[in-house]
This record gives sequence, structure tokens and C-alpha cells, in this order.
Amino acid sequence: MHVRQKPFSCFFVCIFSILHFFLILPVHGWMRNSIIWRSFRITQRQRMTTLSSSTSFESDQEYLFDRIERLVRQTPKCRLVVAVAGGGSFLASTLAATPGASSILMEAVTLYDRESFRTFTANHPPQQAKIQYASMMAAQSVATAALQRALQFAVGSTTCQRPTYRVLSQIPYTVGLACASQLVTHQPDDDDKSTAHIVAQLPHGSSVQITFSIPSSLSRRQQDVQVAHAMLSCLEYALQLREDDYQNTIKDTIWKERLAMLPMFIELESSGREWTETMGHGEERHVHICSQSKCPVMEAAESIVTGQELVVLLVPLHEQYRVIQGSVATLPAHSLIVPGSFNPPHTGHVQLALAAAKSLLSKTPNPVIWFELSLTNADKPALAPAVAVERIQQFWKLLPELQDYQWGILLTNAPLFAQKIDLLYPMTERRKQRAHPNDDDDDLTFCIGTDTLIRLLDPKYYNNSREHMLTTLEELSCHFVAGGRVDPKQPTVFVTGEDAVAELPPHIAAKFTLLPEFRVDISSTELRRQRDME
Repeated sequence: MHVRQKPFSCFFVCIFSILHFFLILPVHGWMRNSIIWRSFRITQRQRMTTLSSSTSFESDQEYLFDRIERLVRQTPKCRLVVAVAGGGSFLASTLAATPGASSILMEAVTLYDRESFRTFTANHPPQQAKIQYASMMAAQSVATAALQRALQFAVGSTTCQRPTYRVLSQIPYTVGLACASQLVTHQPDDDDKSTAHIVAQLPHGSSVQITFSIPSSLSRRQQDVQVAHAMLSCLEYALQLREDDYQNTIKDTIWKERLAMLPMFIELESSGREWTETMGHGEERHVHICSQSKCPVMEAAESIVTGQELVVLLVPLHEQYRVIQGSVATLPAHSLIVPGSFNPPHTGHVQLALAAAKSLLSKTPNPVIWFELSLTNADKPALAPAVAVERIQQFWKLLPELQDYQWGILLTNAPLFAQKIDLLYPMTERRKQRAHPNDDDDDLTFCIGTDTLIRLLDPKYYNNSREHMLTTLEELSCHFVAGGRVDPKQPTVFVTGEDAVAELPPHIAAKFTLLPEFRVDISSTELRRQRDME
């Protein structure tokens, strides 16, 4: 039987409305303002932020892998040392995990402790006694130390003992990449930013510097990934800058053309070598290109004359001289130094050097020949940089005789042998202490003519004291190879130096190797006279 339902009474509806208005709504408002409710909502918002940013983080990480893989494939000629003070170690770990990275990465160091920082930068400490460890000055110091280690590894590689290995071909491609940063994380509503200072230092003195600002609302891992991207960009800019300096293509407009192709907002400064990059998460990179304003060889010669550098290495590569500053350079073991004024350089210099190099083959399969030109003179004014560059360029005429050997040019401010040794000896690979002068130490060998040998063994250059001469020679931590020369005062007399060396004590005579059969009668004075007549 159908039962008829009574209509719902409006009385209950009124009662429910009154209770909802006076009780439920106030309680709900109190909950929204309570600490428990706010904490719950913040936690929920953080979870949503993490969930929404995880995809972005993973994409940034994958993009970093892709960039590094492309760098490894396209840049085989790079010898890199990475040093990180603070945050930024994600680049090193990612690079180490990339197949083929061993062709680029030589070492990666994380300097978390201040003592670790001071030890790493002991040879190149910051200019200020007290500095902030997360500053551009700290990054510059770490980058210079990283570059020096890269040069040491390139020179001291165990592959140097292979007869086909050419150590000098690796030196110009070294790079020191450093980051000094302090990464902090705060709540998403905070406007504070973390800062990272990044420097890529090249051996000829140019560098790329980036000051990177990151929102602290990003997680620590996200900030580390963004710093890794900035470090990789700094390295890419440095590799391009290296070619610009040597190809003479650096212009104020060239970076405008390159930056116009990048997928980011860029504000370029008026100089053309400074700009600000704005990234997707609100990061900002201020990039500064510190490059050579002149020909690198001219810059090197001027730095010697002005005293900015004591020694500079010039390595011939692809018909160009690649410059390595002496303050970070390392000389390979058993380097053969051929000092001279080279006015002009001629085949006599080369043939003497090659004969001396052959005498060293029993000790090393790869002797490196350095033609050393002192731009300062004890009795004359300093050599003009333009004149030095002119003499340096004339060595290219002798390339057919040198092409099968490793060779380079040293520019120094050391006219005397004692000064040359004091300057070059600490740069040798093993850097032995000179506390035991009688040790068998031939990391540094000088190749000279017998005319120089006779002056070196003449007591009149030692205040007419033979004892002073012997003491001085005994303290010299080097070896000498001497080739015969015609006596300039008696053209019919050929001097071998055997008589002069025979009068020395045996332990001092052992410092000299004579080449009595070597003879190339070419006079620089005669060559200059012929040149002037032309």
C-alpha cells in the first residue's frame, strides 16, 4: 500500500541555517587563522611547489647532461681542472659521470673547509689578507691555482715518457674553472638570493667572470644545478674567448651576434664585453669578458719589460705562438734552455740545440728545447717589445729544422746565468729544493757555445777569485752542454772548451758536457751586416 510522505518541515531548515551562521562559520574562520591550520596549508603549498618544480628540476638536470655530452664531443682539446669552494660541485660529479669525460677533466676538487682553501691557493693567495670565501677575489685565486695544477698535470703526465707524446701540444689548452659561492635556502615567500662567483682562467691571462644570483626559494639541489649550468656557460665562453684572442677576432660587436642566438633575455653593456643574462627561475648572471687588447705575443713582451711577469712561455702551435704566463707555468723535465740575443736567430742556434738534445736522449725520449731571450740587459737598456716580437717571429723561418722536435721560446728578465737559474729552476716539474747542490739534478740544462763557456769559467768575472768561481759553479743547480765555436778574435782557432773544463775539480767538471765534434761556423754579426747592406 502506498504511504504518503509528509513534506519536509521548513523548521529544520531554519534551525540548520542559524547554527551554520553562528557556529560553523566562526569556527572555520578561527581554524584558517590558527597556527595549526596555517602550518598545514604551508606544508600543502610546499608539497605542491615541490611537485610542480620537480619536473623543472629533472628537465634542468637532463639539459645539463646533454650540454656536457655535447661539450665532450665537440671540444676534445681542453684540459680542465675544476675547483669549487662551497656550492657548485654538481658540475664536477655530472662531468665525471659523462662517457668520454676523461679526455677533458683532469681533476675536480671541492674546498669546503677554509684550511683546504688556503692550502689549495698557497701559491696564488688572494691579494687581501682577509677576504670573504664566497667572493669574486676568492674565485679568481682558486681559478689561478686550478690552472696551475692543470699545467702541472699536462707537463707531468706519465704519457710524457712515450716517444710520440708531445707535451707542449697540451699546455695551451689548459683551463682552470672555479666557483666560490654560498648557497642558502629560505621559505618560498622570501626575496633573498644566493650568490655564486665563477671564473674560467686561461693560461695566456684572459678570463671569463660570472656573478650569479639565485633565488633562495629554490631548493639546495636546484641551486646547485643552476650553478652547474652557469659554470658550464663560463667554460664555453672561455673556450670561445681563447680562439678569439689568437685569431684576432675579438670585437665589441662579436659577442652581440653570439648572444642574440641564446634563448634568454640578455641586457648588453655599452662595452660589448659585459652583459646580464636573466634565466627562467629568476636567476641573473652578470658576465664579464677579460681579454687581451693586443696581440698576445706583444702583450707578453710588454709584461716582461714592465715587470708584470718575470718569465713567459711561447709555445708554437698551428703557425701561432700560444702564450703561457710564467706565474702558473711548469717546465717539463729535462728542459733544454738555449739562451741568446737571437739577433737574428739562425741555423747555428738550431743545430747546436739539436746536437745538445740528442745528447739528452739517453735520459728522456722527449727533450723540450727552449730558446731563452732576456729582454733586460745588465749593461744595456731593455729590449723594446716590438723588437723582441720581430726576433720571435723570425723563428718561423727555422721551422723546417725544428718541426720534428718539441720547442718553444722563453721571454725572461734574467740576463745573468745565476738569475736565469733562480727564475727557471722553481718552474721545473719536480721543483726540488736547492739545499743539496751536489745532487745529480739535471732537470734544467743550458745549451751554450764555448765562447760563453770560456767566460763562465773565467775568474775575472768573479772578482778575480778562482775560489769564488768554483763555489758559484758548485751551487748552480743545472747542467751545461757546450758546442765548439770559432774564436772571434782568431778566426783560424776553433775552441772546444776541453782545456778549460779539464782544469776543474771532477765534481764540477761533471756539470759540463762538451760537443767537440759540433761545428757550424755562422756569425750573427756577419748576418746583421749582410742584412744592413740589403
